[in-house]
Amino acid sequence: MDEARQCAIDWILAEHAAYEGPKFSRMTDDEKTANDWYLRIDNYLKRAEILGLDNPLGRQAVAKAATTAVAYLESMFRRFDSVPSPGFTSGEHKGDWVLSGEHKGGDAIPK
Repeated sequence: MDEARQCAIDWILAEHAAYEGPKFSRMTDDEKTANDWYLRIDNYLKRAEILGLDNPLGRQAVAKAATTAVAYLESMFRRFDSVPSPGFTSGEHKGDWVLSGEHKGGDAIPK
């Protein structure tokens, strides 16, 4: 795996364990799915835009937005069990990617 990608994944996992997870219980996480997750992500991205990526705090804001988006996805899987399969445009539905990570139905996942 590309070193930058692995670094991003490692940062998200560490941030989620140190900050996101303890800050929001699973129940609160899932309740926020229907309420204000998009506001938190938007606020982080606006902060990054204001501070700029040349500022470490601007880069932190982008990373926190990504971590929040991953937590949002986790919450969706807990609430709804699946999303359309990865690898297609956002308007296509080619089967479901379920909580277990298995592809269910539709065309094969693109390589």
